[in-house]
Amino acid sequence: MSKLELTAEQQLAVERREGALLLAAGAGSGKTGVLVERFVRDVTGRDSQPIAVDEILAITFTRAAAAEMRGRIRERLTDRGHPELAAQVESAWLLTIDAFCARILRNDAVLAGVDPSFEVLEDEVAGLALRHQAWDLTVAELFADPERRDRLIGLLAATDEDGLRESVLSIYSRLRSAGHSEPRMPQPRETDVAGVRERVLELAALTLVALEGEGEGKSVAAARAKAADCIERLGDGSALPVASLIRDWLFDRRVEALKQPPASDFHDSINKLLAEVANQAMRDRVMLLDDLLASFGESYRAAKKRRGVLDYSDLELGARDLLRDHEPVAAFYREKFRRVMIDEFQDTNALQLQIFEALGVENLFMVGDELQSIYGFRDADIELFRARSEAHGRAGEREILSINFRSDREVVAFINAGFGPMHGDSYQPLMPATGEGIVEIDQPAAASEAATELLLCDAAWGQSDAMPAGFKDRLPAGIDDDDAAEALMIAQRIRELCDAGECEPGDVAILVRQGASIAGLVAALQRAGLPAVANSARGWWERPEVADLIAYLRLLANREDEDALFAVLASPLIGVSPDTLALLGYEARGGEGGLDAAVARAVSSEGEGPAAEITDEQRQRLRRGIGIVAAERNVVGWEGPGRLLERVIAETGFDALVARGADGSSALLRVRRLIRIAHQFEARESSGLRTFVDELARRAEIDDRVSDAPPGSASGAVQVMTMHGSKGLQFPVVVLAALGRKGMSAGPSVLVDGDRIGVRLRDDSALSNRLFDFGELDDERKERELAEVKRLLHVAMTRAERRLILSGTVDLKRDWFKDQSVGRPPLVWIAGLLLDPELYSGADGCAEELADRLVEVSSGGWRAPLRVRLNRPGPDSQLSLALIDSAPKLAYSADSDGTPEIVLPAESDQPVRAPTLSYSSLATYKSCGYRWYLKHVLRLPDRDRPSGAGGGDARARGQVAHALLERADLSAAASAPSDDQIRASAAAHDLEPDTAMIVRLRGYIESILANPLRERLERAQREISFSLPLSVDTPSAPMLTGIIDALDISPGLPALLVDYKTDAVRPSDDLERKVADNYAVQRALYALAVLRGSDAEQVDVVHLFLERPDQPVTASFSRADVPALEQQLSEAAAGLIAAEYPVATEPWKGLCGDCPGRGGLCPVPPELADRDSPSAQ
Repeated sequence: MSKLELTAEQQLAVERREGALLLAAGAGSGKTGVLVERFVRDVTGRDSQPIAVDEILAITFTRAAAAEMRGRIRERLTDRGHPELAAQVESAWLLTIDAFCARILRNDAVLAGVDPSFEVLEDEVAGLALRHQAWDLTVAELFADPERRDRLIGLLAATDEDGLRESVLSIYSRLRSAGHSEPRMPQPRETDVAGVRERVLELAALTLVALEGEGEGKSVAAARAKAADCIERLGDGSALPVASLIRDWLFDRRVEALKQPPASDFHDSINKLLAEVANQAMRDRVMLLDDLLASFGESYRAAKKRRGVLDYSDLELGARDLLRDHEPVAAFYREKFRRVMIDEFQDTNALQLQIFEALGVENLFMVGDELQSIYGFRDADIELFRARSEAHGRAGEREILSINFRSDREVVAFINAGFGPMHGDSYQPLMPATGEGIVEIDQPAAASEAATELLLCDAAWGQSDAMPAGFKDRLPAGIDDDDAAEALMIAQRIRELCDAGECEPGDVAILVRQGASIAGLVAALQRAGLPAVANSARGWWERPEVADLIAYLRLLANREDEDALFAVLASPLIGVSPDTLALLGYEARGGEGGLDAAVARAVSSEGEGPAAEITDEQRQRLRRGIGIVAAERNVVGWEGPGRLLERVIAETGFDALVARGADGSSALLRVRRLIRIAHQFEARESSGLRTFVDELARRAEIDDRVSDAPPGSASGAVQVMTMHGSKGLQFPVVVLAALGRKGMSAGPSVLVDGDRIGVRLRDDSALSNRLFDFGELDDERKERELAEVKRLLHVAMTRAERRLILSGTVDLKRDWFKDQSVGRPPLVWIAGLLLDPELYSGADGCAEELADRLVEVSSGGWRAPLRVRLNRPGPDSQLSLALIDSAPKLAYSADSDGTPEIVLPAESDQPVRAPTLSYSSLATYKSCGYRWYLKHVLRLPDRDRPSGAGGGDARARGQVAHALLERADLSAAASAPSDDQIRASAAAHDLEPDTAMIVRLRGYIESILANPLRERLERAQREISFSLPLSVDTPSAPMLTGIIDALDISPGLPALLVDYKTDAVRPSDDLERKVADNYAVQRALYALAVLRGSDAEQVDVVHLFLERPDQPVTASFSRADVPALEQQLSEAAAGLIAAEYPVATEPWKGLCGDCPGRGGLCPVPPELADRDSPSAQ
């Protein structure tokens, strides 16, 4: 916005730069332009004396916002002829609150009592892990204290330990955000069981008298009997009966006489007595919460100190204390900053407000919008903004920006008319940038004319046969039928709009409250032929290939996790059909032991239940997959999660299947990123797989709540993101999806506010499980969450420029619109705001009236049309959920791509329960069994290789060569890769090749292009992973795995298997002998894999040494050789299976150089381990 385009509202906000001013800026009202213009006018002195760039402090909510503002200021200054000022903006005090506080602390580190070289704990996951470690230490310390051990055990037994931990950590964070350096819990109030007891006794007597004239009805008679029993038990002053007997005094209050005092009061007093008895019994344990909080704070501070880090609250508390307690420091900054501007003021907390108050700059400009306060989970306090807004309003220091420049007037009118009332009398309507904001409806109007739509999806889709076959099978576990049906409905509607020319896919954003809905929406869009991306970190976690691999790790960590087992069965890792999954489900429900036992019965072909109907092909697939899981579970104790992932991907060909999907390259990148995360965890933590799985869950939860979607990150594609992530963005078409989902959390088990405290016990079936003030505090929490959800929807709706669509699923068989619970789905109260109740007064009427209807939404002088469409199964459905014929296949399509596929079924009658062995494992074991034991059983790291041991560059060169050959164009007209391509491939393997190595690597490819085998290698499959049982007759036999470099199975020819070797070979070396000595096991394994897993009658196994490519070493095998191959491999694996680990018979430097046992654990003397060759004397 240029200087000539300021509205009257904006002009006033820009010109009032002396003194305090709070600007209430509605969505899309140009508040960033106002901030920029104020800054520019201040430093250029346009209407006042100029101020230096570094004399203005501007605080933004995010780094991205700071960067955007800095860029706009530079641009504005440059346009106005001030390049010297524009150059100074980069060093301006234009930063986030945490960056500002960090700068203050570093400037006065000694005074603040911190190390000036401190680092900021920015990684939320690492911070969470540190807090969990501090919690574990706290619990251990309290448990070691005899005086507190019993109370701690009682508290943990009565509550959910994970919930208790999260509650205490949340309270710690919230109290720190409120300004408490060392948070403490309030003490629970004193109990008054005796007083309540007397009141119960008094009301029992009054009830007994009052009911004398109420007849002998069953309910009244029961109530009289209960009152009499109460008097008898309490009247003699004896001890209170147990809680179960007190609870027996409660009675049914359906009769009118029992709804009135004193009977109703008597009933309520019994509940109060139950609660007070529980309070008394648990008071000492609840008081222990203060010890837990204080001890946790000490442990967490100590952990941060050891790592030399400060978290964000440390920065803010330290800066607050410096400014508040050291006047010279505050005076310095007070004189330095002549202007302070705070963006997103509605998202501040009490501690941040204390910082600004301690700073004490008079010219304070605050910009915010109450309806865009959506970060309560970050401890933002909307009440602070409201109080400041009211105070500045009374002082004449408040201005308003109400004109919305983002949205068309039809959208603005709809938001005001439909949703203004839900925000109460304080709602400030948005004003369209043009027109008076009134959208006339010229009845009868075409439904397509409305710029706003409400799409209702009947939940009956999920229970009907109308769902497209196989659609749900391609979604991650946890996507239910309602979500799938709604996702298809939304995808079809967007496709209609695109086909009609009303928008392009890149114009559309789908916004959801929770990331769990994202994966289904992306899949549905892709199925409808629309490019789509999940612009949310949580969406990344929900992508099928990531979710499948995480489910696999969950299953390894916990065999009782049936959700994980179901996901793995349905995933490409095992890939059983929907029919098989259904049969297994029926088997699990009808038999014993759950899904795991049902799978075992199916694998073993035992029983006559539904599992007996599983086909032989599916049963073999189950055997192979469950065998892999069982074998890998045996090595979980010593294999890290990264290696577990790499191995299952290799064993199942998961990466190849992923690559076939509509976004195969992106999916492969996601798989590699997950493996990288796993390896990073291994390098950081010594804990096991369970801890890693928990960390992944925490990462997903954190990303769901706090990730920001980068603008423009999905050019040309529909963007699917969370509503939180959409803040600050805008799109021509916005869809608010999954509004029929309940989303309010169960809440913490401990709640604190001021001097009130409440605790929810594990069993929440009665009021006596809600201790002290929990009921009242929890009701207040729910009301706050509901208010924030309404504000979140306002933020999401105001992202729309031209068209706004609301969508959700409803169950027409139930009175969905009557749900009045605080946690009800938003769609319930949205329907109440937008629709006449008569339209949905009954299921049949609802279906008829809402099938396709244009309604008027009006309130407060605003009115707008809304097109309502109900999508339900049937011939008259407005949205048929039909799919676009040209839609690309989703990942994991069962359709063949025409390439021969090796299928390696296990044919044993029992699931495999043995380890998994690869050729490299067998080769390593053969060279030295003791080294294999140290590396793979004890998991000891390699030692640094001594000078002259070599091997490092050779291995890296081999990896690069294989990577080049995997991707190389081997057509007749192809040429070898360029130097830059070779360097890029080498860089991916942390190798910086010199000129000689580049020439060597290029020579490898050139030799293949000139090789007689080129034609077959061109059409061959490359990098094929396989796994097969060593013996199909022995259930305990291990699974053997490997990766084939190239395989061609052509009709009429023996199968050709080529393994590339980059060994340094001399012209005099006997290559046949070299293969026989070093690669015989590999040759046998590869030959067996092809003969078992394909229809080939014969296979030629070729070892191609790239240093001598004109001399391939070939061995041919037929089906008659299978028994001998199995015997050869059995002999090679016998020692490993028997857990025998002999020391190498011919040690030498090349073998022993980096062995973990070198120099202490290994009995081989150094003079043998340091030999230059095995035969050296």
